[in-house]
Amino acid sequence: MSLTDWSLLSLLSSSIEQCKSIEFMPLTSTDEYIVYCYCEENIYLCLNLCEIKSIVNLCYSFIFSKDYQQYNQLNILTRILLCYVTECLTSWNIRRRLVLSNVINIQEELQFLDILSNLKPKSEQLFRYRRWILKQENIHKISINKELEICDRTAEKHFINYASWLHRRWIIEYLNINIDEELERNRLG
Repeated sequence: MSLTDWSLLSLLSSSIEQCKSIEFMPLTSTDEYIVYCYCEENIYLCLNLCEIKSIVNLCYSFIFSKDYQQYNQLNILTRILLCYVTECLTSWNIRRRLVLSNVINIQEELQFLDILSNLKPKSEQLFRYRRWILKQENIHKISINKELEICDRTAEKHFINYASWLHRRWIIEYLNINIDEELERNRLG
């Protein structure tokens, strides 16, 4: 682990923060340099499919070292790691700690989760964490339409999406949505 490695991860994290959509694609590297990502117009971020293993291993080595335990460093590391491995419970638990410590803003975290849900629409851990985040937020600040739209979008990407349907059921119950109205909305939509 070097300062260069940390600079690379910081750059990746800021790219993830700025972009609205993330995809994995094979990007061409040469003997002289390795391409880890490509950002287009601060909207689309392409992460190099060929470098997944090296980035994930690098993140893990930093997370489990004693030198990189400051909250802002953990925020950077887990943000990157979750783009690659959304089922990483260690990262979700670290982010819970960061939210409870007010290091991560809930609304910004919900935006990050929106991006992740486009990348990994069937991730049960992502939806489980989203429900936990929503419980931390004032119930009156939660956008019912936004949550239902996320359920619609992720269910459309994968027709048999248990995580998305479970989240929809939870939203209906948690926010006391009239089931008949929701069924009618789905029938018309």
